[in-house]
Amino acid sequence: MIYSDQSALVLDTNSNEKREYEILKAHSVVCRLSKADKRALAEYLEHANHVGKSFYLALSRLISGKLHYAPDLDGTSPSHATATGGSQITFAIDKLRTQKGRLVYHEDYNPRHDDINMASLLGSTLTGMKPGQTAPFLQADGSFREVHLISVDH
Repeated sequence: MIYSDQSALVLDTNSNEKREYEILKAHSVVCRLSKADKRALAEYLEHANHVGKSFYLALSRLISGKLHYAPDLDGTSPSHATATGGSQITFAIDKLRTQKGRLVYHEDYNPRHDDINMASLLGSTLTGMKPGQTAPFLQADGSFREVHLISVDH
């Protein structure tokens, strides 16, 4: 048998995971989460951890960072200026066309009403952001796009 040395083809997943962790941490620390949003995200995290597929692995990393690093939404930060469950939001992905939707908890999700499920990568990313913020938008394959929150209306 002949073995070839293919060590140069090995992907350094440790390095990628560290980079992703730092990106998600930096995003999470500038978000603010309401108590209701924290409870909902914790439930989504529990579900994502049980499923274990690539989308859910990415979702669990994103939510874990938010729950661990995002400060509570309190009196120092007006809730009307923060994307929370039930908010009508306007946003753009990768500086493309502006989109509108309502950020909703999983049990209230209805795709026919332009709802954005908080149990999705997009919904979890937008949760806790303020208008004017731009954030890394994690994809299921581990890559990032960019999402910009334009406005929030309650």
